[in-house]
Amino acid sequence: MVAFVILFMAKEEKPWVGQGIRYGILITLFTVVPSTLNDYVVYNLPHTLVLHWMIAGLISLILMGLAVAAILKKPRAA
Repeated sequence: MVAFVILFMAKEEKPWVGQGIRYGILITLFTVVPSTLNDYVVYNLPHTLVLHWMIAGLISLILMGLAVAAILKKPRAA
């Protein structure tokens, strides 16, 4: 979890919602997709199960990305 936050800290000056969503998708592509494809090949699982795992991982990581982006967003100038 600490690495998840540290990786996000090198962010751009753009709206935090878009950054959180993009970050969640990117982390999903690097973590969830390879591991579920590996499980699909090694354990001969049904493809629908693997697809549901990928979708669930995508949703959870997008929510985590939004949470991190909301916590680390820069305050607006008054």
